[in-house]
Amino acid sequence: MATAPLAAWAVQRAVLPLTLNGVVKGEVLAVLRDEDVLVRGADLEAAGLQNVAGRRESIGGETFISLGSLSPALHYQLDPQALALNVTAEPTLLASTALNLGAARPSGIDDRADPSAFFNYGVTWRDFGRVDPFGEAGLSVAGSLLSSTFLRTRDGDLARGLSSLTMDERQGLRRWVIGDSFAGAGGLGGSAFIGGLSVARNFSLNPYFVRYPTFGLSGAVLTPSTVDVYVNDVFIRREELPPGPFELRNLPATAGSGATRFVIRDALGRQQDITSPYYLSTSVLAQGLSEYGYSAGLRRDVDAGGLGRYSSPVFLGQHRIGVTDSLTTGLRLEAASALVSGGPAVNLRLPLGELELAGAASHDAGVSGAAGSIAYGYVGRRVSFGSLARGLSPRYSTVSLTPEQDRALIETSAFAGFQLSSRATVTVFENVSDFRDKGWMNRPGVSTTFLLTKQASLFLSVSRLVARPSGSSDAELTAFAGISYYFGSNTTGELFHEQADARGSTGIELQRTLGAGTGFGYRLQGRGGDGTDGMGGMVEYQGPWGRYEIAHDRLDGKDATTVSAAGGVVAIGGSLHATRPVE
Repeated sequence: MATAPLAAWAVQRAVLPLTLNGVVKGEVLAVLRDEDVLVRGADLEAAGLQNVAGRRESIGGETFISLGSLSPALHYQLDPQALALNVTAEPTLLASTALNLGAARPSGIDDRADPSAFFNYGVTWRDFGRVDPFGEAGLSVAGSLLSSTFLRTRDGDLARGLSSLTMDERQGLRRWVIGDSFAGAGGLGGSAFIGGLSVARNFSLNPYFVRYPTFGLSGAVLTPSTVDVYVNDVFIRREELPPGPFELRNLPATAGSGATRFVIRDALGRQQDITSPYYLSTSVLAQGLSEYGYSAGLRRDVDAGGLGRYSSPVFLGQHRIGVTDSLTTGLRLEAASALVSGGPAVNLRLPLGELELAGAASHDAGVSGAAGSIAYGYVGRRVSFGSLARGLSPRYSTVSLTPEQDRALIETSAFAGFQLSSRATVTVFENVSDFRDKGWMNRPGVSTTFLLTKQASLFLSVSRLVARPSGSSDAELTAFAGISYYFGSNTTGELFHEQADARGSTGIELQRTLGAGTGFGYRLQGRGGDGTDGMGGMVEYQGPWGRYEIAHDRLDGKDATTVSAAGGVVAIGGSLHATRPVE
C-alpha cells in the first residue's frame, strides 16, 4: 500500500526510478492514481518480479498492474519529492538465483579437434646387452584417435601391442573403442583383453562433471546479502545473493563425514548461521545418472609375439543406475564359449557410512558356482573404519577365473583408523583368507604415523602373518620403522629398518623426483643386515624433447644396469615438433 498521499497527483503517467528490495532496477513507466500506483507489466518483469497476479488494466495499448492489489506479498512507497518508487516484495515474487559452488568450466576454453599425429618412442639398454624398444603411434582426426603400440616381449620377439580406434562423445560422456581394449567387470567379476567393440560411460571426458550426489543450501533473502561457505570449518568462498529465493549447488565437500556452515548477512548486517552435518559417498551415483561398460569380441593373448593372437569370443558388461541420491543398483554379465556369469549389486549411502552388497552365480561347462560380498565403510574426521566379507564357492568362475584355479573361499578384512592429534594417527587392521587349495592365512597388524616437524615424519608398523597350508602351520612377525625428511625442491630422505622374525636390515635413501618442467632427478639408496643387502643409484633428466635415465643396482651380489631414453614427435598445423612422450 502507499505511504504517501497521492491526491495531488490526480491521474497521470510518470517515469520513476525503481528500487526493489534495496536494489536499484532502473526506470519504470507508472500511472499514478489516488491511493494506488500502476506499473507497466513488462517493467516489473524486467526488474525481476515473477508470478505477478494482481489487477491488470490496459492503458494506451499496454498492460499495467496495480501495486496495491499485490498486498500483502508486495508493499510500495512513493516519494513524491524525489519522484522515486521503492518496492519491497516477498521472495515468492522474486526470481530465483542458482549458484554452482563446484569447479566450473573456465570461460574461453576451446575444445579443438585439429588433425594431428604423434609418435612416442622409448628404448631401454639392459646390462649393456639386451635392447628393448617401445613405440606408440597415433593419428587424431575430427576428435577420433587411431593408435597402436609395439614392444619387445620377454622372449625377445617384437610384438604389436594394443591397437584401437577411439571415438568420444563429449556431450553424452560416452567412449567407443573399436579394436583392442581391457575390460573389467569389477567386484565379483573378471577381466580380459578383448579385440572387438567396447562402449562405456566415461565421466573423465568432462572433468567438471560431478557424478555423485552433492550438497548445497536453498532459502530466500529479502535484501541484498552475502553468504560465506565453510566445509569442516575451512572457508571455501563468498557469494553475493540478490533478493529472492536462492539455491547453492555442488558444494565442494570432502568425502566421508563432515559439516557445512553457511553464514548469511543481509544489507542491515543481520547474520544467520546454518550448520548441517553430511556424509558424502562417491560410490553412489546421483539420482537418474547411469554408468555402464559393454565389451564384446575375441579374447587376446597379450603375451603373444608378432601381430598378436586372438582366441574365443567373450563378452563383459555392467550397468549401474542411480535410483535415488542414496541408492544405486547395478547388474553384471559375463559370457564366453561355455561360460555365463553375473549378478546384481547395490550401493547404499547411509546417514553414517556406506554399504555395498553384491551377489553372483556362474555356469561353466556344466559346473555351477556362486559368490557374494558385503562391505561397509565409514570415513570420519577423527575416526574411520570399515570391513569386507566375501565368499566364493569352490567352482565359481568368471572370464578370468576358471573352476580349476585356486581362490579364497572366504575372505574378510577390517580396519579402524584414529587421528589421535594433529600430528599422530594410528590404524589397526586384520586380513583373513581361506584358500581352497593352499589353505588359510591371517595377517593382523597396526601402523602409526607421527609428524615430528613440518618436514620430518615417523612411520611404524607391525604385523604377524599366520599361514596354515596343507595342515601345517607357519607364522612370521614383520616390523618396519622409518623416518623421512623433506629437504625442499622435491627432495626427500629416509632412514629405515625392517625386521622379519630374526632377520633384519637397515637402509637409507635419498631421492629427488622430477617436476613438471625441465630438470634433474636422482635416487641413491643402500641397505644391509641379515636380510637383503644392496645399494644402487639412478640419475634422470627431463628435457624439452624427452626423458633420459641411467640406473645401476647391486642386490645380493648381482648387478643390474639400465640406460633408457624416451621422447616423442608431434605433427600438427603443417609442422613437426619434438617433445616428451605424448600422454
